[in-house]
Amino acid sequence: VLSGMNKMEETQVPFADEPDDAWPRFLLAAKLEVAPEQLGAVRLAECARELSASGRPSLLSLLKKSGVSKLGDRQKLASAIAKASRADSLHAAADAGDTGMLECTLIMAGQQPGLAIDALGGAGGVTPLMAAASAGHVNCLRLLLDAGACVDATRSMRLTALMIAAIRGHASACARLLDARAAVDALDEDGWSSLMYSAIHGHDECVAVLLDSGASSVHCKPNGFSCLMCAAVGGSE
Repeated sequence: VLSGMNKMEETQVPFADEPDDAWPRFLLAAKLEVAPEQLGAVRLAECARELSASGRPSLLSLLKKSGVSKLGDRQKLASAIAKASRADSLHAAADAGDTGMLECTLIMAGQQPGLAIDALGGAGGVTPLMAAASAGHVNCLRLLLDAGACVDATRSMRLTALMIAAIRGHASACARLLDARAAVDALDEDGWSSLMYSAIHGHDECVAVLLDSGASSVHCKPNGFSCLMCAAVGGSE
């Protein structure tokens, strides 16, 4: 991927300043050996439109016309683009922590109406942001939030991404979501807050992050069960 770059600035990655449709990270994710200049005449969004409108053979033809001379490279690119176009691709990439594929799929989402950034899906009926939060993939959280994902979207039981990160004990994920102004004291259908979830599971680092962000430590469920009781049950300090 880095071949042919000696004529460019030594510290600059080709197209790195083109956030709407950059290729290099996509090429790295697809494990190709295509010189960046070969793709100068075609952009990922254009490939997405071609695939959606006319299918894989037409996409292969477009890539050939654009200078991707090796059939193997065209096939790999076409396969990676097709993978990024699947309805479950956002969830799959977020769950796996595959930032390269996630970046590509977010670009594809602008061309594919079925790739809704806040759609519920995957295991457990979650949004892509929730999938990333559950697995603690902070870089995926960043990409999704920067792309406009709703930080306070809810799944069944009115669980949010912050609650899920707190349950899983991912303190860095909690911090990233809170930086994006996640509702720190949001409650699920049973009256549980993110702080209560992290406390009852004994996730002290998450407890500290939430408290530092102003989480209420005096909230009680309707039955009187408090944050302090959660901490006692979970062994949190």
